[in-house]
Amino acid sequence: SKNFKVEIEDPSVVKYENGRLTGLKHGETTLKVVTSDITFTTRITVKQLLSSTKYVISHGTPGYVLINSVNFESITLQNAFQNLTALKTGYKVYDIDGKTEITDMTTDFTTGMKLVNGDGMVYILVLKGDTNQDGEINLGDVAVLFQYVTDSNPPEKTEEILKAYDVVESGEVDLGSVAKLFQFVTGYRSSI
Repeated sequence: SKNFKVEIEDPSVVKYENGRLTGLKHGETTLKVVTSDITFTTRITVKQLLSSTKYVISHGTPGYVLINSVNFESITLQNAFQNLTALKTGYKVYDIDGKTEITDMTTDFTTGMKLVNGDGMVYILVLKGDTNQDGEINLGDVAVLFQYVTDSNPPEKTEEILKAYDVVESGEVDLGSVAKLFQFVTGYRSSI
């Protein structure tokens, strides 16, 4: 193995230690590896991923922002986004059609909306129990869920809709989810 030297333009963004690179903060820097024979230079981008202590965030293509502990009938985008860490300047929210940009942050957080963070990461918004995608949890959602569960040949649903349907978080959409959602909507349960 050859001796080499690692140079990092901005050590506040990434560090090199014991053969490993570790991202330290959101940003870009240049990494240079120098041996007696060659010099290799590359640009490194470190992205701080969206996170929350209240919601479930999954990172993928796309990622998800799942409000899975609900004790309200609706929540505005503004109130929901206060619980997100690393929401970047320039983020955009799109309606469930994926094309219409929402600029009014007092709009209800609705299952199927799309958040494009300022760093380009895409997240689908999911509100547990919002089965009819209107941003409110009410008897209409119970009806949609009951119809889906009792249909002998239910239509295919997107992953985000199935996350909203799985109220009991069992990995299955069944009568248990219908019962729990009904209890919440009628006031027999304070949260779902």
